[in-house]
Amino acid sequence: MSLYVDDSAVKHIEEKIDQGLAVRVAEGNRPGQSSSSCSTMKEAEMTTMAAIRMAGLSPADSGFKQFPAGGMRSSVDPKVWDERIANMTGEQLVEISERIVESSTDGGGVKVPKGLIRVAKVESVIRNSDGVDVDRKNTLVYLNFTTMTDGSKPGEGVESFYSPHLSGLDPEAIGRSLREKALASSKTVAFKGRMKGNVIILPGELSEMLIHSAGSALSAENVHRKRSAWLRKVGEEVASRSITIVDDPSDGNGMLSSGYDDEGVPTSKKTLVDKGVLRSYLYDSYNAGLVSMEPSGNGVRRRPEDAQGIYLDPIGIWPMNLVLAPGRKGRADLISSVDEGVVIERVSDPEVNPITGAFGLEVRCGGLIRKGEVVQQIDRALLVGNMFEALRNVSDVASDSTVVKHCIVPTVCFDGIELIGGG
Repeated sequence: MSLYVDDSAVKHIEEKIDQGLAVRVAEGNRPGQSSSSCSTMKEAEMTTMAAIRMAGLSPADSGFKQFPAGGMRSSVDPKVWDERIANMTGEQLVEISERIVESSTDGGGVKVPKGLIRVAKVESVIRNSDGVDVDRKNTLVYLNFTTMTDGSKPGEGVESFYSPHLSGLDPEAIGRSLREKALASSKTVAFKGRMKGNVIILPGELSEMLIHSAGSALSAENVHRKRSAWLRKVGEEVASRSITIVDDPSDGNGMLSSGYDDEGVPTSKKTLVDKGVLRSYLYDSYNAGLVSMEPSGNGVRRRPEDAQGIYLDPIGIWPMNLVLAPGRKGRADLISSVDEGVVIERVSDPEVNPITGAFGLEVRCGGLIRKGEVVQQIDRALLVGNMFEALRNVSDVASDSTVVKHCIVPTVCFDGIELIGGG
């Protein structure tokens, strides 16, 4: 069920029931697959026959060994089902949205151009003829709201929320944050000149940058195709000693937490980068077979913010929950420890080249730090650097771990990233 807000008012609510089937078959070493929405036995048979035809047309794949074997029980059992979400009504969604809007607009001068609240319950059945037999269910709530100030120089605020649970969703706190961000953004001035040094990046932007760099480098498929920046680096230092990255499917706050991946392989908590040293890659069943290893339980087709049509997505290699271990300082303490630098609150799109790690991001809202205090809000600057190099030059890590999609990350202070302004 999804609720949409337009111009500070509920525009409409839609409720959908989606049922589908994904089938993978193999004729020897010729795999084939097909997927479709599915509500009748005839549709299921047609989807299966299409997969068989695809296998017959596919070239032989010497790397394909078999689909995952069953019989292994998972030791991971995260609590990712919330009855309140499963039984959510449209009226309850309206109440949440109205509380966010009221808190955002309280005091005037700020409006809510758009907003989305999505709740879903997902039930999956994974079976194969090699013994895999898994039933799995989870709930999710995803929220994304935008605020904007009135006036000749409108400021924008953005807030998102990801969770399998309704607890932790505080509409008034979200609304206040949206208001504060919009007002702060309205006071930005264009950054001039260049600065290279301490750059603090908040979890919302950092999570995207991390998943597209480290997440890509950890994929065994990218390692096999020689497009991983961490190719042949297991046992070597790839990041600062303050960086530990774990894939933790047991975390009850994670959006993809589960005892089994989307191939039915048991998941487990595993350390990928330990105090800067690369320890392992992530494997689905196919890429594990290429190097005679056991799959790590990272064959994923689900999405963290939407349940609809997930059966249509192919299996890919992703962390279940990419967790960057937090530090001990609060975010405010992290800022106060910086003599000169910048805190990046929002960029236009936190894209990172997954192979090289390079990025050039337009800063929409940031804060100049002088002697431990934010002295000026800035925009119209370019943040330039390389994410793999940045991970080697981490000054400090905060304690404010936040769930964003399939990452759980804190605020991090990097050294050596460059900020370039106009003029």
